[in-house]
Amino acid sequence: MKKISIVFLILIGIGVFIFFYKSQYNDLGTKQISFDSSMWKDEKLIEEQQIRKQMIADLTKNYLNESFSQRNILDLLGEPTKTDKFSEFDYVYWLGYDDYIDSHWLGIQIEDGETSWKLLRD
Repeated sequence: MKKISIVFLILIGIGVFIFFYKSQYNDLGTKQISFDSSMWKDEKLIEEQQIRKQMIADLTKNYLNESFSQRNILDLLGEPTKTDKFSEFDYVYWLGYDDYIDSHWLGIQIEDGETSWKLLRD
C-alpha cells in the first residue's frame, strides 16, 4: 500500500510539473511573453531574439480574435514583412526560425470586416 501511494504521488508530481512547464511555452516551443506592440516592431529584437515567436500566443489569443481594419493591423503590428510567400494573405509577418532552415510566419487576412489568421511555415 505504501509503494502504491509513493508511485501515485510521483505521478501527480510529474503531471503538475508538465502542466506548469507546458503553460510557459507556446505551440512553437518558445517561452511565452505578453504581447507588446513596440517590441513586436523592434527590428533588433525580431532578428536577435525572435521576440515575435515569444508573443504569438498572447497576440493570437487576446488581440487577433477581434475585427480589425487595415489601419488597426498596421498600428498594432507595423508594416508586414516583405516577402513573395503566402500571397493569399493580406499581411504576413516573419516570426522567427524553426531550426535555422525553416521559418515561422503569421498570415492575416481581412475579409468582410472579419480578421482571420494562421500560423505558417516554409
